[in-house]
Amino acid sequence: MKCRFSGVERSQQVDHLDGAAAGAAIVAGLLLKVLNTAVLRLFRGAGRICGLVDLWCQGAYCVLHSGNRELLVLRAGVGRRACNAADSRYDSRSDSVRIPIFAPWYCKGWKMGQENLPGLQLAIEQIRFAREYTLSLLDTIPEPLWFEQPAGVPSCVAWQVGHLAMAQYGLCLFRIRGRAEADLTLMSSAFRKKFSRGTAPDPNPVSNPAVTEIRQVFERVYEQSLLEMPGYGAEVLQEAVDRPWAVQATKLGCLLFCSHHEMIHAGQLGLLRRLLGLAPVR
Repeated sequence: MKCRFSGVERSQQVDHLDGAAAGAAIVAGLLLKVLNTAVLRLFRGAGRICGLVDLWCQGAYCVLHSGNRELLVLRAGVGRRACNAADSRYDSRSDSVRIPIFAPWYCKGWKMGQENLPGLQLAIEQIRFAREYTLSLLDTIPEPLWFEQPAGVPSCVAWQVGHLAMAQYGLCLFRIRGRAEADLTLMSSAFRKKFSRGTAPDPNPVSNPAVTEIRQVFERVYEQSLLEMPGYGAEVLQEAVDRPWAVQATKLGCLLFCSHHEMIHAGQLGLLRRLLGLAPVR
């Protein structure tokens, strides 16, 4: 027996179907809204990451001005200070050389020095990178050329390497914990005075330590620094240091500046290589 819907029954069926479709549409709309929100958050997160990477890459850019032999440390929104490019002395016209250091935790508002582990780890990693870069240049310079002084250039490879060893000892060891018994085996007092800032490079091999000794001191100071730095505590790294200082007037600032100082002289080593007639490394 066939059953036919009356007009009222058909109207009720249509209303029922319209209600079901509307419910499905609402659910679909909610799902699309959730998906849209998730996508927006994903893109915002990617944008923040890109911003942090951009800040990291900005770092500290050093430009050597060949006219007045000043090293200019530049960053947008920050004043510039100068130091002598020949021996990295601080310019008497300013109290310090400020070199901005960026890292993700710094972008979040952390103040360098308050959390010693991130700041210390950053310093150690930068020191490692700077040394690897310096060695990539130094290992390609034959030892007989270490005391060669190109015409018109007031420096030589031997002085640059000896100065880097002396400076790293001062920045990573002496300025942090003072003299230690281990220092007696790192370098002699005569070596330290020979390559300290303000000294004039002497191209005469007879007046200098042998290339082998300079290289050994260079390596020993680096190894001792890597050995001691992980043990520096937060309170020690926050202690103030006397002028001259860079980055910030704390012991952590000394560690952070060490890699920048080495990269400055790595640039001079690269220039010396080319002036000595060697082909570019990269």
